[in-house]
Amino acid sequence: GVSTEQALIAMYDQQEPQVTAYADVVRAFDNLKHALEITATEQQLASSRRQAIYESLAKDWDLTTVFLTGSYGRHTKTKKLKDVDIFAVLNPDGAQSALRQAPPAGVLSELNGILDAHYPGRVTTDVLACAISFGSEDIMSFEVVPAFERSGGGYEIPDMASGRWIPTDPTIHADMATAKNKECGEKWIPLVKMLKGMNRQTGELVHPSFLIEVMALRLIRPPFGRYQDEIAGFLASAADCATDDWGDPA
Repeated sequence: GVSTEQALIAMYDQQEPQVTAYADVVRAFDNLKHALEITATEQQLASSRRQAIYESLAKDWDLTTVFLTGSYGRHTKTKKLKDVDIFAVLNPDGAQSALRQAPPAGVLSELNGILDAHYPGRVTTDVLACAISFGSEDIMSFEVVPAFERSGGGYEIPDMASGRWIPTDPTIHADMATAKNKECGEKWIPLVKMLKGMNRQTGELVHPSFLIEVMALRLIRPPFGRYQDEIAGFLASAADCATDDWGDPA
């Protein structure tokens, strides 16, 4: 019942040079894994701010649910927590039902006004969402996406780039990430975090970093080996097919 890694680390005290070097590498990757994890304190702060944003919205909008999406929701987010995504699902039979027929720019403008009343000077409007910035704090920003449920499943969200409402379902990607992580012995999510950390360290050469996660869904396959081998294999494969079409899983 003892893993290879545990057995080698247990042999560390014997001071055999090759075993010692291997154990050092194993521990280095284990330390990196823990360094990239969101702490319980950070999770609690993110949760309390999400709840505060929900309560602020609920004072003006009739909502059916609010939930976390994006890499934070899929547990592939690394520190610092920036652009934590929130889906705010409007009641199709509520007071804001007419917004479903409104242009995306108008919906996001109304959302901006609601949020700015509670977070003055901190709110900006993006193509799909309104962002709330908390400056240089550990939990730096949230992005609130207004949505309506679709009759066929999933959601529709306003897209200012196209000027229309577009379909999406972030739960699909979340389920894919959970399944892949299980297939890879709970090591796929830590690997994605390491790859994102490498990308950030080199100046975000791959942008958006979401692409790394999408590529890892296809390119990383079980059985999962050592982190150092999986990283090298991913980088080689990703370089070979970087110009392929990589569709959004959602």
